[in-house]
Amino acid sequence: MNSGSPITARLSLDIFTLLFAALAILVVIALLWFISYAVENYKKSDNYTEKNKNRPTSRRNINDLSKRARLSKSEKELFTKICTAHPLPNINYALKNREIFDSYLKEAFVQLKRAKSENSKKDLFSLRVKMIKFFESSSVIKNTRVIPVGTTFNYTPSQGIHHILTLMDSNSSEMYLQLSDDMPEEDRPAILSKIKFIFVYKDSSPYEIEVRVIRYQPGKNNKTLMVSSHTDQIFSRTKRAYPRIDLFQDCVFSSVKAEKEGDKTEYKISEKIHEGQLLDISAGGCRISTKLAIKAEQYLHISTGVLDSPDKSSPIGFILRTTKTKNDEYILHIKFVKIADDVVNRINAVACGYDVF
Repeated sequence: MNSGSPITARLSLDIFTLLFAALAILVVIALLWFISYAVENYKKSDNYTEKNKNRPTSRRNINDLSKRARLSKSEKELFTKICTAHPLPNINYALKNREIFDSYLKEAFVQLKRAKSENSKKDLFSLRVKMIKFFESSSVIKNTRVIPVGTTFNYTPSQGIHHILTLMDSNSSEMYLQLSDDMPEEDRPAILSKIKFIFVYKDSSPYEIEVRVIRYQPGKNNKTLMVSSHTDQIFSRTKRAYPRIDLFQDCVFSSVKAEKEGDKTEYKISEKIHEGQLLDISAGGCRISTKLAIKAEQYLHISTGVLDSPDKSSPIGFILRTTKTKNDEYILHIKFVKIADDVVNRINAVACGYDVF
């Protein structure tokens, strides 16, 4: 005997219909999302950009890239001028080819240098940072066998000491790294020891690896090679905001007293001058080597030819930390808190290969 009523049966049918409709809607939404995701990834692929590289850059391309890279109004205006001057290859392709895009920026920099437009130069370098970051390779490195010959590695045996090694050759089991000329015997890692390197893979993000030293052997031109094992111990690191230049140039510096006056900070520079060596520099800061045991969290006024502005002003920096070397010297890690735009532009131009000091 059927105990169910017509109303109960109809309600059950309505609930089933609603559930089926909801499920169908979810399936459609998921399908649309998947198609959108696939199309978006395809547009980012090398195949897509290669296929469309000879299609002129459109206003839509410029607007889309400017929005996705979060360009400011002035950066977008400069980007539009560059794309208008170079409609081919298509900007999507050019941005993935660092040499092509840098050639456009270098050409624009030369024009801005003639016009003595420091604000526009500043926009050019911030545009470069944003675009390169947006189009960075997303390749995940699983082992060191894919690292190309010519890649440089940064080795830090102790705080404040850095040495550059260059990958000269590689096979299925070993890497052959040429030591830098200024690397002293005592800084060479012991055979069979494990050491860490930092390197940048194909102009994208920096990585840290840990390898084991196997042996040392002579290389070409009386250079010493360090032979190491390959590894899958690879870790991604945060990329520097500004490109850095190695200098090793004499400099002078003075202590600075920072005094707050309302919303502004006044810097009073001491007349006492100390000597040091400018090891490297970027638009964001520098490292100085000195014999003086200077503590961190102090302000310094730094003067050297490459840092001086035409108005004779030199940067003010804040010491983030101090590290002592084996030679009883001190490395000051400095962040700039006051620096002229023309000096920042000059540093960036040299670091990017557009100019020289």
